[in-house]
Amino acid sequence: LTTGHHAQNVEQKSEESAPATRVAYMPGRNMGSIAEEWMADGLSASMPCALVSRASLPDQQIRHSTLGELKKIDPLPAPELLVAGWTLRHS
Repeated sequence: LTTGHHAQNVEQKSEESAPATRVAYMPGRNMGSIAEEWMADGLSASMPCALVSRASLPDQQIRHSTLGELKKIDPLPAPELLVAGWTLRHS
């Protein structure tokens, strides 16, 4: 998901300081294909990811992974959000 708001004059020193976080709403059943596409776009296989099912509901589920290992995560009940970004590295 993107917005029109972008920080100005940001010097990117390393991949881990990259401001990009990607979010896919209802990413589908094949996490491996999304991971491959995002890595082909230049995202690192070590980038942290979270798959969130039924956010804010009592039966919410969250699975943590890296982009390179995302294909090993089974889809969860819909609706789902797939989040990938360095902001997740401490979660």
